[in-house]
Amino acid sequence: MDGSVWMIYHGNQVSDTGWEGRSVWIGPVIFDEDGKPHFGRPEPEVLFPVPKN
Repeated sequence: MDGSVWMIYHGNQVSDTGWEGRSVWIGPVIFDEDGKPHFGRPEPEVLFPVPKN
């Protein structure tokens, strides 16, 4: 491992869509020189194929 920190989170892109409107994101967490985290902005949606067994 390279010591980087990543976060996985979910949320709605459109208000009032409930659970059906939720998407999942993953992104790096960057820390400034004071140790405060900067999460950045969510990237555009990328779809990945479902792995086959």
